[in-house]
Parts: sequence; C-alpha cells; structure tokens
Amino acid sequence: MNINQNIKDAIKASVGIIAIVTLITVGAEIYKAATNSETEEVYGFITFALTLHEDFDENEAKDDILDLIDIISSAQTEDYQEIYSLVSRESRLIRYYKESFYLLISPTDEMWAIKESLIEEASLFLMSCSRLREALESKVVDDDYNAYLLNIEEATQYLDDAMNLRIENRAELDRWKTEIEAELSD
Repeated sequence: MNINQNIKDAIKASVGIIAIVTLITVGAEIYKAATNSETEEVYGFITFALTLHEDFDENEAKDDILDLIDIISSAQTEDYQEIYSLVSRESRLIRYYKESFYLLISPTDEMWAIKESLIEEASLFLMSCSRLREALESKVVDDDYNAYLLNIEEATQYLDDAMNLRIENRAELDRWKTEIEAELSD
C-alpha cells in the first residue's frame, strides 16, 4: 500500500511540475508575442517616419528659403505677386511634408514624442516661410523697414532651428531603428 501511495504522490507531483512548466512556457510565449508585436509596430512606425523624413530634401528647402530671403532683401521687389507666389509654393511643399506625419500612428509614448518632434520640425520650416511673407509685406506694402528686418531675422532663426531639430530627429530615428533591429534579430 505504501508503494502505491508513493507512486500516486510521484505522479501528482510530476503532473503539477508539468503544469507549472507548461504555464511558464505559455506565459513566456505570450509575453514574447506581445513584446514582438509592439516591437514590430514600433519598427514599422520608425521605418515609415524615416521614409517621410528622407523624402523631404532639407538642403533644397534651406536653399529655397535663403534664395527667397535674398530676393526679398534685394531692392528689386517690384514683382511682389510673383515673389509672394514663390513663398506660398514653398509653404505648400513644407505643409505637405508636415501633414504627412499626421498619418503616423504612434504605438508607444516614445513614438508619440518622436512624431510631435517631426511635426515641430516642419512647423519651424513653415514659420520661416511665414516670416518671409511678413517681411515681404512689411517691405513692399507697409514700407516698414524695421518690421521687414525683424521678420527676415526671425525667418533665418526659424530656419536654423528647423535644421538643428532635423539633425536631432534624424539621430533619434536612426538610434531607434538600430535598437529595434538588434532586438528583432535576437
């Protein structure tokens, strides 16, 4: 009788251990699946954000804005409407760039912060264009040289801020991409 009881106890203990190991294994797999799902979502977000970020040629935008500053600063602003159209065109291109980031769905709070920073970057480029428009109006329409100078200075500062934030955003996107790729390869 004692042997049968020992066998029954051993079987119960074995079943208990198997159940615990199974629960641990299933729990680990569920955690891994949930983590990988989030990791894959973050990777998709970063990849899309990088694509959008790379599609915008900041050097071309910078050159265009600096050219517009030169045009507005020149004494030849007779063709006010044409210059205004050039500033509006540049603003439209940047606005499209900014609005593309609204398509990003942020899977985590960190990605939300990156998205907001990318939108802020585009907003700084837009503010530079807005100040150019104000400078043009101050110079041509209002004949207010002080306001014109202030707006040109602010346009340049917004452009510098946008370029600096763009560098920071690129570094952050690259850091996240490298980190996620290393995590996914494990």
